Amino acid sequence: MENKTARLNNTPTNIIAKQTSKGEATIRIGQYCGDPVIWFDLAGRNISCWSCSPTLIETLKTPITTKSGELCHHKIGPLPLTDSETETLRAAVIAAKEEHEATPEAKTEKLRNQRRDLACGVAGAVDDLGAHRERCYRQDTEFYGMAPFEARIISAQKALAEFDAAHPEVIVEIKAEQAEATARNMWN
Repeated sequence: MENKTARLNNTPTNIIAKQTSKGEATIRIGQYCGDPVIWFDLAGRNISCWSCSPTLIETLKTPITTKSGELCHHKIGPLPLTDSETETLRAAVIAAKEEHEATPEAKTEKLRNQRRDLACGVAGAVDDLGAHRERCYRQDTEFYGMAPFEARIISAQKALAEFDAAHPEVIVEIKAEQAEATARNMWN
């Protein structure tokens, strides 16, 4: 068994390598499309690839004993892992995730996702108000009970405005992307 510390870079890092009845099994951590991933290779062939997540390592229902006599409680894909291998892999996954989240690209993506969630909150609040107005109209009643919906809209808009004020670089980036898309699609 081979254990190495994972470094997130363009070249995948071997975390665990061990012999199985079907050949050498290797678990590597690297990048794919800018995100950290785990590769599982068997006999020199890539079998599967997963996004790095500490919850990926699933617990088996019952402990199994491998042909070599090792007791395994966990597995990744079809490969049973000993407790020490599991902890090595879990530490490498956590290190890869932390290193990825420290990159400027990941921070920007996180901010973009936060802004998108806030914008969706505004849209959802407006939709809820519209649905309430429609119910009132269909029931042929006056438009009552609007205050909570309007307060939710105002609160969501305020949260979005505060985010935009705190992170103007996100707005600049979004506007640049919109301008690029407009220029690219101008002749379509």
